[in-house]
Amino acid sequence: MSGSSPRRADVEALVAAYRADLIAAGMFAENPVTSVARMFFTRVGAGGWARLSLAEQCALPLKDRRVAGWLIVTGRARPRSLLNWAVFW
Repeated sequence: MSGSSPRRADVEALVAAYRADLIAAGMFAENPVTSVARMFFTRVGAGGWARLSLAEQCALPLKDRRVAGWLIVTGRARPRSLLNWAVFW
C-alpha cells in the first residue's frame, strides 16, 4: 500500500491547465514547478485564496504567490483590490 494519498481530479485539472499555460509561454513546466502548484491547489485551492487575509496572502512563499498570480490573471481568483495586488507583488 502506498503512503501517498490519491490525487483529486479538480486539483489535477488545475495543475494541467497551469502546466499548459507555462509551456505556451515558453517557461519551465516540469515536476518542481507542477509539484508546488499541486501542493498549493491541495492546501489552499482556487477558492481558498479569496478567504485568506491580505497578510496571509503576502506571507505565502514566492513560489506559492506565483501560482496565485496565475489564478488571478486567468480569472480563476480575484485580487482584493488593485492596490492590494500591487502591494502583494
